[in-house]
Amino acid sequence: MITVQKRERSLAIKDRLLARFVIARNHIGKSWRQSLARTHHFYGTHEGQAYLVSVVQAVSDKSRGHVDRIERVTLDLEEIVGIKSGPEVPGQKDLLIKERLLHRFVIARKSLGRNWRQFLAMHDPFFYTKRGVDMMTSVCQAVTARKKSRVDKIEQVTLAMEKVIDANLQQITKNAS
Repeated sequence: MITVQKRERSLAIKDRLLARFVIARNHIGKSWRQSLARTHHFYGTHEGQAYLVSVVQAVSDKSRGHVDRIERVTLDLEEIVGIKSGPEVPGQKDLLIKERLLHRFVIARKSLGRNWRQFLAMHDPFFYTKRGVDMMTSVCQAVTARKKSRVDKIEQVTLAMEKVIDANLQQITKNAS
């Protein structure tokens, strides 16, 4: 019999980006839109203004705003404030969040081999459940058939796979010494 532990829910990518946006926006103050337009000419255009409106709407209503627009505005605001957002992967700056996650998923799947689903389920019992199996299937379909899969699902599966890879590497290192 398999017991499933209660999973700790982390914030969705969109929520994390919005939190970072609010911090950067508050750091600049009320003139944050003008600062963005002065620094990045894109925000002086009609399309750039649409990005800003989208992000502001997402702050007040989480169902609004596209995650890639939120990311672009947040990163540009953080750049003005001087906040480092983490390492930049060469060649992936222009990719959407979903594309970057799917790229990481494919690398992790290749690293774990043909039985990646079994490895994942052994390390995280959630992936033995119907929801877990459906989530893995959804992410696979996003890669092979370009079917829709939510960014949060892709992130959850990818992070779980990367944890399995890290655990395996630690075990190999421990056994070697």
